[in-house]
Amino acid sequence: MTKLDEREIIHRIWYFRDKAKISGRDLSLTLGKSENYIKKLECHDFGLTTKMLCEILDALHITPEQFFSPDYQNYDMNNELSQIIDGIPAPEREALLKYLRIVYHLDQNQELRVVSINSRK
Repeated sequence: MTKLDEREIIHRIWYFRDKAKISGRDLSLTLGKSENYIKKLECHDFGLTTKMLCEILDALHITPEQFFSPDYQNYDMNNELSQIIDGIPAPEREALLKYLRIVYHLDQNQELRVVSINSRK
């Protein structure tokens, strides 16, 4: 798992705020802070406490799992895919896995192998 620094955490707050179409002013006021609070936070004028991060996530209706996900920008899609796959019976999941390994040239460790066009001859 990638270690998140403060800049990445602030970037993710901005990302989810922008995705929710909530202005920094509105989020600041929702949190009971001055109207420039989020703007100053996003400009790195001061640090962020764990308590305030939790309040921001609640205000944005974001779970910690979603916020800290390595692939946070595709979290909803990945979650939906996971739910669909969970509903497929085991034999069909195995067939799907084999198919995906073939189509995307995955090895047993789920790593994408680079296959050049010339190597297919």
